[in-house]
Amino acid sequence: MTLGYFVTGTDTEVGKTLVSCALLLHLRTQHRRVVGMKPVAAGTMDRGGDNEDVVALRAASSIRVPRELDNPYGLSRPMSPHLAARLDGQHIDVALLAERYRQLAAQADAVVVEGAGGFLVPLNDTHSGADLALVLQLPVLLVVTQFLTQKMTPTPGVDPSQQKMMMITPLIFGYIFYFLSSGLVLYYLTSNFVAIARQMILNRISGPITPAVIDVKSTPSQNQAKKRRS
Repeated sequence: MTLGYFVTGTDTEVGKTLVSCALLLHLRTQHRRVVGMKPVAAGTMDRGGDNEDVVALRAASSIRVPRELDNPYGLSRPMSPHLAARLDGQHIDVALLAERYRQLAAQADAVVVEGAGGFLVPLNDTHSGADLALVLQLPVLLVVTQFLTQKMTPTPGVDPSQQKMMMITPLIFGYIFYFLSSGLVLYYLTSNFVAIARQMILNRISGPITPAVIDVKSTPSQNQAKKRRS
């Protein structure tokens, strides 16, 4: 059975390609035939050229496949896929993308699919990137919202060592969701969006709360010791 993963983010230029390539390189240590797929890539050097994300995914893959399999839609303009496709005289067919993924999976032990733009970016008038993830039925890898939620939520009383530990928490969650179904990750993603919206409203009403700083250099026990010495 072919392993498959869907890498996405909350926006464009948030590191999806970097994560996808790292995952491909990791999978290559465990499987012989590993390949990346960019179903829709918007923004090429020329109408017949390759998108830079597609080039990076191919470099991290262990096998070479025809362009129609690893990048079915290469759009010339760097904009939202449904608009770029319309200007190029194309229509992004989600069913076709699903068929190309199945053909690609038949040739590989593991496939990493990188979404275009944000998770909810429109692909056509009726489908988004989220619909593509559901059609492909792949686990969704998404850690950006966890970072945003953590960044926006005030954490009074956190000392520097705890702050460093909390910075890696989203990565831990990302590793956990690596093995879960896309449906559960979609629920988690929706919950994070709600939390972000709620915190934005609270920050508008009361203003952001500045976390309290704890002086870890001078604890109560150290203060008592100083008094005894004096």
